[in-house]
Amino acid sequence: MSWDIELAKRFKNTSSASISSDILVGKVISKSPVSIAIYDGLAKLENQHLYLADGSDAFNYNQGEEVLLATPDGQVFFIINKAKKL
Repeated sequence: MSWDIELAKRFKNTSSASISSDILVGKVISKSPVSIAIYDGLAKLENQHLYLADGSDAFNYNQGEEVLLATPDGQVFFIINKAKKL
């Protein structure tokens, strides 16, 4: 089973009282060192705040790309995937 299906199942099976998270879109400012802008550039995330959640061990996003982020607490952010506006 892929990681995204497993993550969705875990959210579904957990009561909303015990887990909450925010989903947001960030924009890659820099690839090395990794830096992602959130809240229309009002905040910047760097390596110490970020985790890759796509199963890879390398940051494969380019400057200017938008990424989908999840945070359980506003301190740690999981990069889920690239985000594309339709």
